[in-house]
Amino acid sequence: MASPIQIPSSAVTPEIPMPRYESIQAMEDMPPESVSRVKGMLALGAWSQIHKTCREMQLQRVEDRCCTDQWLDENEREWLDLDRMMRSRPWATKKDEEFPYPFREVTDEMRRAEGPWVGDSKPFCREWTRGPAPCEVLTNIRPVAEYPPRFRVLLFTPELGSCSSFSSTSWATLAPLDTTDLWIVSWQGWTDFDTMIEQVTRKVLSFADAATTVWYGHSMGAVVAYEVLKRFERFHSPNLPVALMLSGCPAPHLFAEHYTLHEKYPWLQKLRIGNDFDILQPEQMDALKRQLQASPDAEPNVEHRKAIMSDLQVLQSYRFDRADSERAVAIPLITISHDEDELVAPTLVEAWASYAPPGAFEFVQLEDIADGEVLAGQGHGYTMCPVPELLDKITSICMKYERKTDLESILPDIGPTEGAFPSEIDCIVVGAGIAGVTQGRAMTESGMSVLILDRYEKIGGIWSYYANKFSRVNSSEPAYRFVNQEGPASRPNLDHSPTHDILRDVYTVAAMHCYGKFRLSMNVKKVAKRADGTYDVTCQSVKTGKVHKIHAKAVAFHVNRRIGKRRDVDYPGEKQFRGDVVYGYANEVLPLRFWGKRVIVIGAGAFAYENLRTALEHGAKHVTILGRRAGTTCPKWIDMIAFLRPVDEFYNTSKNGNILSFEAWRKSYEDAGLPTPDCWAEGLLKPHNHTVS
Repeated sequence: MASPIQIPSSAVTPEIPMPRYESIQAMEDMPPESVSRVKGMLALGAWSQIHKTCREMQLQRVEDRCCTDQWLDENEREWLDLDRMMRSRPWATKKDEEFPYPFREVTDEMRRAEGPWVGDSKPFCREWTRGPAPCEVLTNIRPVAEYPPRFRVLLFTPELGSCSSFSSTSWATLAPLDTTDLWIVSWQGWTDFDTMIEQVTRKVLSFADAATTVWYGHSMGAVVAYEVLKRFERFHSPNLPVALMLSGCPAPHLFAEHYTLHEKYPWLQKLRIGNDFDILQPEQMDALKRQLQASPDAEPNVEHRKAIMSDLQVLQSYRFDRADSERAVAIPLITISHDEDELVAPTLVEAWASYAPPGAFEFVQLEDIADGEVLAGQGHGYTMCPVPELLDKITSICMKYERKTDLESILPDIGPTEGAFPSEIDCIVVGAGIAGVTQGRAMTESGMSVLILDRYEKIGGIWSYYANKFSRVNSSEPAYRFVNQEGPASRPNLDHSPTHDILRDVYTVAAMHCYGKFRLSMNVKKVAKRADGTYDVTCQSVKTGKVHKIHAKAVAFHVNRRIGKRRDVDYPGEKQFRGDVVYGYANEVLPLRFWGKRVIVIGAGAFAYENLRTALEHGAKHVTILGRRAGTTCPKWIDMIAFLRPVDEFYNTSKNGNILSFEAWRKSYEDAGLPTPDCWAEGLLKPHNHTVS
């Protein structure tokens, strides 16, 4: 029997605000009608205090998660990646027409009108001082066909390098081919290490799709990757890498003493101006291009020459100054060397062992698994055209540390859900979704006995029985968080959190606060109120039919009120249709293969737009929405700025800012070639009884 899944060590359940709300002494002499009115006023005051406290906690969540600039970086990265992926499809009609990200300029305009937004005073790199460089900091050399990718590998260039330092032809064979997103991180173009590392960190932080990510740094790129990772500990990122792989580089405390490029290649000191490259001897240029992986296929161009000269300054400006207790990273560390590397001895690479968490270090000597003659020919530049065994090792690390999203692997043990029933109890909670589990937690923390009943055999409510694997919360992450992830190795939930994140958090709260307090597969048949204000609850097992009766002081109902029973509709000619027909919830869409298909989604609510998004992300050629009326859809930006913008004491936002944001929203429809919702002409934000998708 498999061991029960444990509660994630990073999980912390935030305090539930429970203001004291006590009777007023004068109420003892009041008539019953007045007592009811006073109780109502006290309850309203308590509710106001809860609302105020929740708002403060929500703002704190946003502060802890990210500042405005970091969130914009993440949103822009997702926008551009999706746009590039859509344009890469064989049937795309605007392959060379980028859809520009439209929200950074209007955000800055709103900040000027409203004052500082959440996190604007938070330390965050807001400068950009990069000089000439041969390529962007982030370059994608192999996009995935479907979104999000299963794996992502970031390759940190060696000193003097560029995005050409890693042969795209060789690295394109990195498996798995269809689901691994491959990027190069080029840190050339600065003259000072500390300045460079802060600005590169901001760029790398922009990834936030929660893909299983491995970082690989070669030569001084290993030090850059390490220092970026240490700075990641200051931030909360869903894309904290699962492993750090490094090669051809001494451990940081040995770097300055043992990585002496100028001694091995003294001619590097002569590179003072661009024309100095023209007088290099053929063997010197070959060493620059091959051993140092500067530009293997051609001589460095003007920008690259300037960047190489800047790199030489960065190389000399790095100083390792971390205490022994602060040097370790929080993720597994894998280092790679071979004995034909003339610049870095294997013992210097193995010295990274003290930077790994206990039991999470691996030292790989390539000559033990790959052709030694090939490695000898590659020398120090062995990541330019890596041997297959090195690529296989990276793939195996991705697989070994893959982030689990299958529910059986991540849901903590909530205790027995069958067993004896008490005859008396303080509170019965009916419904074991998010609200029911949270109510059970509040009762337990208040010192009351509680039992949570649900007719289904799992907790989680609609997230267990209606959501799809690809479903995501229709709100920004801070609005729907009930478990904090804390600590340097923690990963917050993805923005607009997916099903597996939400269910893991529901089970975490249940395991931490309501262990063994669930009775599932139970139908509540009757609740009868006694004269003393207590209740008799009758429930019946769905499996055995056995009836149980419990006397409770209080009963709380947290049952689904929005999603009704499935409505089966038969369409004329449906049996002759040769395509697939499924309902868009409860994972009926999972077996579908969308690639190259034309899809029709019937409906125009949140589930409909979720299925539109899922179809496009998974390769649909075209998607049509059919609805009786047009719903209102907004970019993520519209939802998130509600948590980032300043508000007054009554939680109102600036009217000037509202005008700017609404105009940006309207223009999003225009840029996409779509009409604005009909209800806007009627003065309504959304149709009655609809949500904004």
